[in-house]
Amino acid sequence: MQCTQTIDTEDPLCCESAADCDDGEPLTPDVCKDHQCTNECQDNLRWISEDCDDGNECTCDHCEFGKCYHSTDWNLDPFCIPPPAECCITNPDCDDGDGCTLDFCLAGTCIHKPAYQAPGC
Repeated sequence: MQCTQTIDTEDPLCCESAADCDDGEPLTPDVCKDHQCTNECQDNLRWISEDCDDGNECTCDHCEFGKCYHSTDWNLDPFCIPPPAECCITNPDCDDGDGCTLDFCLAGTCIHKPAYQAPGC
């Protein structure tokens, strides 16, 4: 069935926006393209897929067998471009060399908080 600009209640694969395509599965993308839902990412030769972009520059987003994966361990995925400097895996990745900050990694992003109790700060 060809989907048009209006949602066809007889065909659950027709859509107006990505929200119409939510299948409830966290690993599948919800994509509405040309008024047609798809819940499988399209991988290219290197797994990297725009369908899987979660908007977080600190994750490596890729498609594998139609499912999306978002990894913060850039060393394990040879197809990912190195992350920006403020991305991390462990707390030592965030050490900015400033003794007046507490540096830690939270959800793949470096956080630098003032260390008011540190000598000289």
